[in-house]
Amino acid sequence: MAIFQVKGKKKQGTVPSIVKAAGVPIIDLGKIQDRGGREKIVEEVRNATLTWGVFQVVNHGIPLNILEEMLQGCERFHEANQLDRVIEGRVVPDLSKKVRLKPGFSTTSRRKLKDTLVVDIAPEPPAPEEIPSLCRDILFEYVKHVMRLGESLFEIISEMLGLTSDRLKVAKCTEEMIVACHHYNPAPDDTQPVIANVSHCDPSFLTVLLQDQVGGLQFLHQGTWVDVLPLHGALLINIGVLLQLVTNDQIKSVPHRVLIRRKTTRTSVACLYGSPSSKSLHSPLEEFIQTKGHAVYKSITTKEYLVYILTKLTDFTAGLQGFKL
Repeated sequence: MAIFQVKGKKKQGTVPSIVKAAGVPIIDLGKIQDRGGREKIVEEVRNATLTWGVFQVVNHGIPLNILEEMLQGCERFHEANQLDRVIEGRVVPDLSKKVRLKPGFSTTSRRKLKDTLVVDIAPEPPAPEEIPSLCRDILFEYVKHVMRLGESLFEIISEMLGLTSDRLKVAKCTEEMIVACHHYNPAPDDTQPVIANVSHCDPSFLTVLLQDQVGGLQFLHQGTWVDVLPLHGALLINIGVLLQLVTNDQIKSVPHRVLIRRKTTRTSVACLYGSPSSKSLHSPLEEFIQTKGHAVYKSITTKEYLVYILTKLTDFTAGLQGFKL
């Protein structure tokens, strides 16, 4: 789900144990406009956010055919021959480019594990011709739907935090977005899982993830890696470190990773609320400073955070420590 694969400090052999049962909460948004239904949703999001830091949503308003076409568009691009993928890839991505291709390599070998097409879509989208034609139209269509869903999610999270519905929108949490279209290569051996995306927290306020049915995504819950079993038609929502920052640690981002176990490709599309092209300064909200008595973090832009992470070559969770007051 992250845009960049960054080597962490811990060795992969020291990771916590794995549980293969999925317990990530599933929340039905079908009655979000109904008063009684909305109160129930707010409570469910509160419990999921504080306990897990991640949840899946169903009846979210995005048609199933749009979800399927977005995954197909991502696959078309990544499976095209090299001449059709005319985007420059860099080991350290050039954050000034609104459309870029980022390869991901194993931390223990030079074997390429994935490719990610990154599109910096908001606040200022790239020119349409900059986006590969193989996925251009559906990407724009999908993003329109996700942005509408995102507004509702930020309202619900604002309400669960005891704020007015528009508080996080006023705090500019909704105006930035990156779309990351991930394509994971098959594992060479079904009996030996490969860590294709190391443990990390997302550099976002929220991440909305669309994934195929292959599986492999895991979240760290109470010291144990828990598999997130794909649910057809659902979207996965997780808290990013920037939301942890603006809520002054009221809610926290949770580490996750991707394991590849099958001899098949894996496709996912992550919409991350947060963009290096934005000049907006993000700070702990005054309401939460008053609650804690002080600000935990200093004010930063999304780009400052990403540049720091890439420069230090540390994991996204540790990176937030560098901005503590």
